[in-house]
Amino acid sequence: MCRRPSKVIFGLFIRIFVRETIAAAGPLLVLYFEKEIASHFGASFASNIGDAFDKAVIIMLAIFVASIVAYVVGALIGVWLEALFMCFINCCRDRRKQRTSARRVAAA
Repeated sequence: MCRRPSKVIFGLFIRIFVRETIAAAGPLLVLYFEKEIASHFGASFASNIGDAFDKAVIIMLAIFVASIVAYVVGALIGVWLEALFMCFINCCRDRRKQRTSARRVAAA
């Protein structure tokens, strides 16, 4: 395989999965709350061509902003969770080393 330590691979998986999940949720939430966002910024839902264009522009800008914000938030949370995982792994590994060395001292 790739000969990388399993904790590095799992940490990378956690970071990428969290980042991409949150990044995908941003635009999805904009589409889910499309009517509320458009009405908040004053676009009506009449059949007028100008209103439809205004609504489309507002939704496109909202999706653009939500994509950037969600990606940054997802990246920050993903790195934080990866660091938390690495800290937990190092903590458990240190305890295992201490127990093993204590057993060796007791056996000698």
